Amino acid sequence: MTSSLIIISGADRAGKSTLAKQLSQATGGTIYHFGPPDRTQKGIFEQYKHSLPSHGTTIWDRSYVCGFILERFRENNHAHIGELLELEIWLKSQVDSVLHVGVVRKWHEVADLHLEEIEGLMGAGDADWYRVNLLLARCNEHRFYYQELFEFYDHLTLFPSLINPTVDHIVSQLPTPPYHYEI
Repeated sequence: MTSSLIIISGADRAGKSTLAKQLSQATGGTIYHFGPPDRTQKGIFEQYKHSLPSHGTTIWDRSYVCGFILERFRENNHAHIGELLELEIWLKSQVDSVLHVGVVRKWHEVADLHLEEIEGLMGAGDADWYRVNLLLARCNEHRFYYQELFEFYDHLTLFPSLINPTVDHIVSQLPTPPYHYEI
């Protein structure tokens, strides 16, 4: 049996986890949700090498692409391009099929979700200007994220990518269709 890896990327609150759940239902695949890189691991992308499919479909929700972009924005760290390419070369030798899926939302589509989260973080004495600063910071991160994601898809990755595809379209791109499912 062949193995497929679907890598879902997108800015915060874009719907990555929702899409991952739908794809898992459609393919029977296993979802791995990744957070920031562990600062004690040998390489920045080391955690991904332990979450690969031996067969069937594996879905990475917020993986190395997100980590790479957010490290660049939040930590102003631009030193991991080589390691990212090494990981993709390694993936080519380990998995039969890799597909990047970008979940793209305009800022106005996710701003209320960010504002709701910020409201929950606000302390009793926090001023309105602080709320605005947090929202503007997230807006800037959102803009930066998608600029970098498109740059990654167009000029860096070794694998095909799809932007905002339907579940059916993603499944049709996998090497072992058809899958039967209801969503």
